[in-house]
Amino acid sequence: MTPDELVEMVDAKTGFVVDALLEGRILLDDGTINDARSRLIDSLKRLNAKKLKHGWFIPRDDLRTVISFD
Repeated sequence: MTPDELVEMVDAKTGFVVDALLEGRILLDDGTINDARSRLIDSLKRLNAKKLKHGWFIPRDDLRTVISFD
């Protein structure tokens, strides 16, 4: 995947990308992976996302509220 595709997947919170960036080990990086990981962590903090056993929870006051990831 290209760096632009990675950013798109990070912004969309694509499951395997989230898992790889948060739980994987970086073997070789030109800075792209580290930047994507930082972007993901910052976004999850802004959303107050909580990691559950089988996924993620993003709290909100009203279930009809549309969530904007970024």
